[in-house]
Amino acid sequence: MFRLQRYDYSVLMPFLPPKQEYVMSIRVSELQEKLYRHYLENVSGMTADEDGKVAGKGVTLFKDYQNLQRIWTHPLVLKWSAEKQERIREKNVSN
Repeated sequence: MFRLQRYDYSVLMPFLPPKQEYVMSIRVSELQEKLYRHYLENVSGMTADEDGKVAGKGVTLFKDYQNLQRIWTHPLVLKWSAEKQERIREKNVSN
């Protein structure tokens, strides 16, 4: 028989250094900005003004957020995701 002891993080507090958080603002590249605007205007049905404020329908909010997050991270992540989806579609068609 196994025993599991559960403690909250207060048990570790005397042994850990104080938590530090940093906020970094990084500009997106020109390509990322173009992809972002293209996605908003042609794929999601939303639009962004010059200040980056987004307006439009929120029907596919989570799907749009995930795709925009791929653009923010790095454009290659968006490409890899599309390739993965294509492989999944091909696998489903062949079965």
